[in-house]
Amino acid sequence: MADYADWTESIELLGSEIMVPFDVQGAYIQVPMDLQGALIQMPVDIQGQYITLDINIESVAADVTLNVNITASAVTINMDIKAQSVGIQLNPEWQVVQGTHKRLAAGGSNVAFGDSVTASYTVTAGKKLYITEFSGSNFITESATGANRVQGFFADIYNATTATRLFSVGGSWGFAISFSQPKVVPAGQQVQVRIWQYGYAVNNVQAELIGYEV
Repeated sequence: MADYADWTESIELLGSEIMVPFDVQGAYIQVPMDLQGALIQMPVDIQGQYITLDINIESVAADVTLNVNITASAVTINMDIKAQSVGIQLNPEWQVVQGTHKRLAAGGSNVAFGDSVTASYTVTAGKKLYITEFSGSNFITESATGANRVQGFFADIYNATTATRLFSVGGSWGFAISFSQPKVVPAGQQVQVRIWQYGYAVNNVQAELIGYEV
């Protein structure tokens, strides 16, 4: 039947236990479904150039769990959720709620010109560290003598395990950066925050990364 160029078939199934594996291939496919049962499990793998998936879920039970993994250059998600308590957050904010957020800061006072400070962290086994923000500054320790001098710095995020610089920045006074794509450090590897002082003879410097570990 499926070998015909055009094929339409209506199917109604009634039973205590039903399993219907099917493979559909075509230029234009529509599969409307109405499922009613005490337990419904429906793993779905959809691959195509243009995909629209409308889902309506109603449960007489207390809980509904919907796990969705979407990979695409552009994603549009429209949601209408009716529940007593609903919260939707981006992953970085959600990890803060879950207590998996991480902050790694390096800082020092009276740091000599050309010297640096470093802070290190080893990612927990079985997890990954996703770095979402990086900030730092070089601010004067001296009195007005050095106030007009450019307070230069160089800072980076460094993977000490692979000897790889994940990100670096130089400038004067300070910086704050949010990454559109998190910098990822695998389990068991050591990440470092480093900042060099290139301002006055001695200055205060600090640098900090923010992320989450899952």
